[in-house]
Amino acid sequence: MYPTLQEGDLLCVKQSATAVPGQVVVAMDDEEGVTVKRFEMREGVPLLCADNPTWPRLRFRPGTRIVGVVTGSFRPSQVLNRRPLD
Repeated sequence: MYPTLQEGDLLCVKQSATAVPGQVVVAMDDEEGVTVKRFEMREGVPLLCADNPTWPRLRFRPGTRIVGVVTGSFRPSQVLNRRPLD
């Protein structure tokens, strides 16, 4: 979810099977595993979208489900002090 979230961030997640478009969610898929993405609806189709535009949108498939909504995040000092990749 970079640039919103970075590797190493800690998330506070409220367990929920539903979300409102625009919320960041934790979703589980039988094939893809667990992911953190922004929940969107486009023409009635539920999508999981990364804030990084280079990552593709994921369509909900059978077996895809929302397991929680991100309510906050914490960035530990080791993440803040990490140098950006070149």
